Amino acid sequence: MTILNEAESSVSGDRENSYGPPTKNIERIAELWSTYTGVKLNGHDVCNMMVLLKISRHKNKYKKDNLIDICGYAYLSEILKNEEKKNETTK
Repeated sequence: MTILNEAESSVSGDRENSYGPPTKNIERIAELWSTYTGVKLNGHDVCNMMVLLKISRHKNKYKKDNLIDICGYAYLSEILKNEEKKNETTK
């Protein structure tokens, strides 16, 4: 299984069962972080900042999980964009 396959599986597999739909979870995090920071953030911001967190960790020491998570957050950002496009066309 490749890193990309593992990332896709992690976004829509066990984590979805544990935390609910990934897009709703990311949007909820964006709302909480917005309240905490006083800066309006969206799901894409959350994905980008989580990628940066994983890059920071990876800089310290190679760990395959960091690479899987980076791919997973990039994939999730694309899912968010596709949902936004779908919502725009249904309005």
